Amino acid sequence: MAHLCHVNIYTVVGVFIMRIVLILFFIISLNLLAADNKKVILQLKWLHQFQFAGYYVAKEMGFYKDVGIDLEIREYSKNVQVCKDIMTKKVDFAVGRSSIILEKIKGKNIVALGAIFQSSPMMLLVRADSEINEVKDLYDKKIMISNDTTTTASILAMLNSNGVTRKDIRVLNHSFNLDDLINGKTDAMSSYLSNEPIRLDTKKIKYKIFHPKDHGFDFYSDILFSSSQFIKNNPTLTKNFYEATIKGWRYAFNNITETSELIFEKYNTQNKSLITFIKEGEILNKLAYVEENKERNHHKLGYIDKNKLKSMVDVYKVLGLVHNDLNTDEFIYEYNNPKTFDLNLSIEEVISLPIVFILILSVVFYFIKKKRWVMTKYELETEIKEQKTEIENKNRLIIVQSKIAAVGEMLENIAHQWRQPLSSITASMASVQIRNELG
Repeated sequence: MAHLCHVNIYTVVGVFIMRIVLILFFIISLNLLAADNKKVILQLKWLHQFQFAGYYVAKEMGFYKDVGIDLEIREYSKNVQVCKDIMTKKVDFAVGRSSIILEKIKGKNIVALGAIFQSSPMMLLVRADSEINEVKDLYDKKIMISNDTTTTASILAMLNSNGVTRKDIRVLNHSFNLDDLINGKTDAMSSYLSNEPIRLDTKKIKYKIFHPKDHGFDFYSDILFSSSQFIKNNPTLTKNFYEATIKGWRYAFNNITETSELIFEKYNTQNKSLITFIKEGEILNKLAYVEENKERNHHKLGYIDKNKLKSMVDVYKVLGLVHNDLNTDEFIYEYNNPKTFDLNLSIEEVISLPIVFILILSVVFYFIKKKRWVMTKYELETEIKEQKTEIENKNRLIIVQSKIAAVGEMLENIAHQWRQPLSSITASMASVQIRNELG
């Protein structure tokens, strides 16, 4: 009866757990179905190239689809204003320059999910045959840079630190035509490490690079961001999008050639060669990772550091672009570099939490009962084994005693057989002795 009772208890617990699992699976399935094919729009800050490879990979390999996101990637055009498009809800996510920090300080409710490039690829490019050997040699030279000071802050800071102000140079409107640098129309041109130098290498034209990072002005670039309102209204979607994006970037940098082939076949609006995409990937890979913890040698994609943001804001202040500080806690996405336990849960998580708790509790209860039953069974088996050993020992003792008894009986029979001849011999010897005594 006790055994039957135990079986019934475990059967009931097992059925209960199975029901909980089915209910949980049903709820998760409903959530996934509800989120299936959620249309999301991403706005790029430039034309298609390896600079946005992580988004292409995540889309084409189904990383977004796996979390219920149908992503539309929009290429840059002249009418695009990424920050404005975010605030007016024309797009859901966008890739912006580090200048979005200024937009945040000025009151725009935007949040930076991650900085894809830890160091900006923007720099000044000059011909190697020019007389410009140092930054200070750019004094009174023609430079093609954007008229928007916010986008060229790192370059202007580099110039200022070397004694060259904006008034000391002749600023030309950027034509984005590399031939203007080659033909001498301009002495220097703001360029990307992953773009113009590769083209000059192809043409076998030598050049020099002046990178702001080498002069202490290390800015983030290609910051993925959204509006705080969108994130508040779509916390799960935002988190899923960010994680899928980082997964896409990680795959892109680990498989540069494969990713380049994908861009070459599906996103090659600039008609670049495959080798160009590969070279871009190799250069950008070096700019994408930061050593977050030197002791642990841990690297993290998309990482945003508060201290680095403050240093960038200080540069903006020196240039007179802003006067207030940046609220880094509001600007940095909570899952970019989580440090503390977060109790802000979405509606789906709140609904699922009690069910998950009951499921975990049931599983724990089941295994505790199972452990007790297993332990009881083990103890019983141990006791039976000990009794069996004791019986075997007793049997061996009985066998030994039987053998000893048999040997004793055999010896007694031998002794009995020897008694008669010994008695006869003793009698004969006594008779002989008497005869000798009587003569």
